[in-house]
Amino acid sequence: FGSRADLCHLPHRGPAAMLLLERDPLVRAGELPRDPSLGDCPGGLPTHAARRDTLFLWVVIVALMHFDRGAASVAAMDIVLNRYEEMEQLSFFYLVALLAWHSIGLALGSMVAGAAFQRASAKMVLVLSLATNAIALFLLGVQAHGLVLTALLRAVSGIAASFPLAYLPLWVDEFSPVQARGRWMAIVQLGTPAGQFLGVFLASIVTFGFKATWRYAVIVQALALIPAMLYLLVMPARQIDVANIASLSARLDSLTLYSSEGSTSIGHLHGLLREVREMLQTVSRNPLTVSISTVLCLLHSTGAGLAIWIGPYLALGDGAPPPLAAVLVSGFTLAAMPLLGTCAGAVLCERWEGFKAGHHAAALRVACAFVGLAALAAPASAVAAGFAARLGVVCLWLFGAGAFLPISVGILMTAMPSYLRSFSAISSVLVFHLVGFALVPGVVAVSMSCFSRSSHGLGFGVGVAFWTTVPAAMLLLLAYTREPKSPAPVGLSGVDDLTFGDISYELARRRMSTSPL
Repeated sequence: FGSRADLCHLPHRGPAAMLLLERDPLVRAGELPRDPSLGDCPGGLPTHAARRDTLFLWVVIVALMHFDRGAASVAAMDIVLNRYEEMEQLSFFYLVALLAWHSIGLALGSMVAGAAFQRASAKMVLVLSLATNAIALFLLGVQAHGLVLTALLRAVSGIAASFPLAYLPLWVDEFSPVQARGRWMAIVQLGTPAGQFLGVFLASIVTFGFKATWRYAVIVQALALIPAMLYLLVMPARQIDVANIASLSARLDSLTLYSSEGSTSIGHLHGLLREVREMLQTVSRNPLTVSISTVLCLLHSTGAGLAIWIGPYLALGDGAPPPLAAVLVSGFTLAAMPLLGTCAGAVLCERWEGFKAGHHAAALRVACAFVGLAALAAPASAVAAGFAARLGVVCLWLFGAGAFLPISVGILMTAMPSYLRSFSAISSVLVFHLVGFALVPGVVAVSMSCFSRSSHGLGFGVGVAFWTTVPAAMLLLLAYTREPKSPAPVGLSGVDDLTFGDISYELARRRMSTSPL
């Protein structure tokens, strides 16, 4: 496909088959300059300066969408150190609810976001989602420690946050210069670690510096969403909305299990479910894709646990600094170590030619080394009692898991046929949110609540999280032994050799809503 005109005239093949074609490096590499006849906004596209202003606003919004995840780490530290006896058995369940139900909301919202953007102005959908998120966060900040209400508010906040996180990659596709698309996507994604660290920083200052509740930081987040929402409201629609509705529908179908044709009949729903089932069956027939997705799910479940427990885990170590310093160190570690691992994994995989088409064995060899390195954190955590030792164990795991991410993206992009790649990606993200961020931490919280002392329950939960990496490493090693060691010929179902730009672009898209990794 050479241009958006070709894309717009493709026959509709259903919500699962009409995939995000512009996500494919083959399609993006062949894209021609934008054709004004395809239905751009009246008066032409926004100027480059206007688009850069909008890009800065998106970075701010992404940071605000992840601010409360950083504040949740401080909440864990405050509750474990100061309020465990007060909340008794509900403490661990309450902390998991702060993250798990937000992830459930993100998963549910991503399934309906596409339908909303197809039927209404993207500008108004985003304004309403920011307003809803601000209300949910404000109510979370002023209510007491109610488990049910907290879970409900976190789910609403997650649903509202899913709309900008689903739309912003599409905005980058439409408005960024073709040669700078990967860079713009990475810039927007930088709001994720920045927002998390700001949440940790402000909540820790409020909680341990001023001896107030961490909820004040969430209230500040809700209030900060108001000027962002107002600025978005006064911004011209042509700087936000994708003008080519046909192209928008084609790209959004891969992000939602909802048809863009507006039919709601039972017959259409049955056909939709049948088509989705067939696509899932096709994806599941690729054992390498299933193995890599399972490993990612296990790593994300560990990362979700560490995002909550890393602060109190470090603070309860021997020789730990004051709580304020410990939580700031944990926030910086969560933001920096996966980034360093990602750079190391991408560079080494490139040196070993793992990003070349058909060279899956080389990529898996590098992946096994890094995931094996992360798995060493499991036995190391059993003997790490001091603050420095525990910090080293956490850094080791975050570095190894972060290094696996670009390698996994390269394998998934070259192991899956082009027309299935986007469907596989969004299916994996849904599983990450429902299983890795919600189900697994919830099960671990049930076990942690059986301990009478918070330190014992915390040590058990962190240990279980680290040991989850061991089966991931074993599964990855099994995938490597099954993979042919000689490069396989690549036909139309594969892609050309991947570049750092391709990996950066795709990785930024996938990481937009899969915090903390």
